[in-house]
Amino acid sequence: MGLFLFLFGLIIEFAFKTFKFIESLKTVTFGIRNGKSISFKEFGDLKLNYPSDINEQQKIGSFFKQLDDTITLHQRKLEKLQELKKGYLQKMFC
Repeated sequence: MGLFLFLFGLIIEFAFKTFKFIESLKTVTFGIRNGKSISFKEFGDLKLNYPSDINEQQKIGSFFKQLDDTITLHQRKLEKLQELKKGYLQKMFC
């Protein structure tokens, strides 16, 4: 059950970031500027589209998890390369 909740959480997190969901919030939020609010009832009434097939949910969740892991690895590699560059530049100009 833990894996299911993890993957479902990834799908829900992605759904909250979609343009369609964000646009739907505009019709039910109130307030000014960054002080927007939404009632618990209004939030509960919002519709989220997600696949009902558990296998499809797992595949989507796994895809996004793998994508996130790949991005993290590339970020670490970039940081190491930037440090290496900094070291070489210091050697060149000392």
